[in-house]
Amino acid sequence: MSKSITFIAVERIPQPNGALLIRPLPSVSIGEEITPRQFAEKVGLSPHRVRALCDEGKLKFRRTTPFPGSRIFIPISELERFLNFRE
Repeated sequence: MSKSITFIAVERIPQPNGALLIRPLPSVSIGEEITPRQFAEKVGLSPHRVRALCDEGKLKFRRTTPFPGSRIFIPISELERFLNFRE
């Protein structure tokens, strides 16, 4: 299952009574992403090898948190780039 990520930034506006007014700013769409397991199934590698390629810097990816054990998401564009590179 691919996943589209959208970030919605907010502006915090201080009010005279000390409260904050939260106003949404225009949203930014990051695009479609897949997990290492889905990437591995499409290219014929193991999920472990895909994670290793991410850690080596050979694939662009995003972690949900800055910790090493957090979930990894890979942009669909990386799948297309990887398949074109292997041909």
